[in-house]
Amino acid sequence: MNNGPLTKRQADAEEVRAHLVSLRGGAPFLSSSDGILLEDWLDRGVSVAVILSALERCADSKRKNRSRLPLTLTAAKRHIGKKGKPVKRVVIERVAVEHPLEPVARRLDALAGPGAADCARRLRAVGASDREQALCTALAVVREFLVQRWEALDQSDRDARVASYFELLELDPHEPDGAGYATALGLARDSLRRDWPWLNAATLSELLT
Repeated sequence: MNNGPLTKRQADAEEVRAHLVSLRGGAPFLSSSDGILLEDWLDRGVSVAVILSALERCADSKRKNRSRLPLTLTAAKRHIGKKGKPVKRVVIERVAVEHPLEPVARRLDALAGPGAADCARRLRAVGASDREQALCTALAVVREFLVQRWEALDQSDRDARVASYFELLELDPHEPDGAGYATALGLARDSLRRDWPWLNAATLSELLT
């Protein structure tokens, strides 16, 4: 077993996998078809930032369309290269600030609850000279924050969020181990991003331009 440092390609693949898992709330492994597709994208020089942005666009589309299909790289394929919608009021605030992510950091400073202050501090520490790397780093910080906030919710709150998606998707609530539960759980966890829409890839990317 190789316990040495990851190669850049391995690190890129892990970054994509981690973002996909965060957005769908489970299923930590890529399918064989997704693995092949990711290899092809990396071979062709598709940047990790572009892939992560496509995954967020796909997740948003699935939620809006009430799709029961799982979030996969294959499903996100049609979103590759397309720009998401940044939160304009946040982007406007980037004028005359020292760090490009300061508008987002300030909003985090104003939040109560676990992880917000640390997330703000870490975003302010993101090096902005390499835009693609900066976006990947910022999204990793945001992922950890969202996981922390989900885990900090009361179990009853988490259950209620999942149950609301069972109703929305007309799923059977008596099949907690089925694919429907995995879909509802993923949508419930992803719904936290809507609590803070300015933590999306599109807004962070626009701030870093």
